[in-house]
Amino acid sequence: MTDERVAGSGSEADRQALARVRAMMQAGDYDAAAAAAADLASSPALRPIAQRLVTACRYALELRFQRPAEAARMVTGLIEDMGSSDHLLPETSAGPQVVESPGSERAVFVFAGADQAPFAHVVVQSWLRRRGCHAVYVRDPRSQFAITGLPGLAPDLEGCMAGLRRIADGLGARRRYCLGYSANGYSALRYGIGIEAEAVLAFSPVTTLDLKPDQRNRFPMIRRLHEENPHLVDDVLPHYRRAARPPRLTIVYGAENRSDRWAAQRMAVLPGVRLVPVPGLADHDSMGVCMVSRRFGPLLDEMFGPA
Repeated sequence: MTDERVAGSGSEADRQALARVRAMMQAGDYDAAAAAAADLASSPALRPIAQRLVTACRYALELRFQRPAEAARMVTGLIEDMGSSDHLLPETSAGPQVVESPGSERAVFVFAGADQAPFAHVVVQSWLRRRGCHAVYVRDPRSQFAITGLPGLAPDLEGCMAGLRRIADGLGARRRYCLGYSANGYSALRYGIGIEAEAVLAFSPVTTLDLKPDQRNRFPMIRRLHEENPHLVDDVLPHYRRAARPPRLTIVYGAENRSDRWAAQRMAVLPGVRLVPVPGLADHDSMGVCMVSRRFGPLLDEMFGPA
C-alpha cells in the first residue's frame, strides 16, 4: 500500500497564510478567513479541509460553544497538525490505511468518502494518536456507503467486513470501534454490526437507504444506489434489532437540522442508544462543530467506555 505524505503547514508560505487566517478569525471576519484558508498547505487537496474547519468554527461561535480566541487557537492548531507524520493521503487504488499503536487492543475504523483527502483521514488522527489505539481509515472511492466493495478488501459487503476483521485480528485488536459522518456514518453503523464492534460513534448519519422516490431524489448517492445496486438498499435499524450483542451507539446531530434529526431519532427505539443533539445547530456538519468546540475528544472517550 502506497500513501502520499500530507504536505502540511511547514513551509514559510503556509506559516504566513496560517497567521493571516488566525488574525482574520480573531477579528471575527470568518468569510475572509475561509477564503485565506485556500492558500494553506502545499497540497491543494487539503484546502477544503482547512476551509471546512474555519466554517465549523464560525458555527461554533454563533452557537456560543467557544470564545473567539480559543476557537482561533483550536482551528489553527488542527491545521498545523495536518503536517504530522501519521496524517497520510490515501492512494485511490489502495486498501484501508492503518496507523498502528503498538501493544494496543483497540482499533478504530474511520469511514470516509471519495475525496483525495477525506476530512476524516486528515483530521481525526489528531485525536486518535493521543488515545493509544490503532486507527484504520476506510475510504470508499465509489461514494456508495462502503457497501458495493472496497479497494484492497473485496468486491462485496460481506467480503469487506471479513477483511476488516482480519485487519483487526492482525493488529491484536480485540476491541473494535467504528466512526463516521454523514453517508459514512451509515457505513460506520452497518460495519459496526458486521465486525462486531464494541461501539459506534456517528455524526449526522444516514440511517436508512430505503427512501421513497421523492425523498431519495434529494440525495444523489442514495438515488444512484437505487439505480445501480437496488439489491443493496438497506436500513440499519433492523440489523441492530436482530443483533444478539449490538454495539453501543452514539449519534450526534444538529438539533435544528430536520433531516438529520429524523434519521437519528428513528434509532431511538433501540435500547441503550445515546442521541446527542447539538443545540441550535441547523447545519449538517455536526462533526466539524464538535471538533472546533472541544466536544469531539469527550465523545471519543465515551465511545471507548471503561478500560
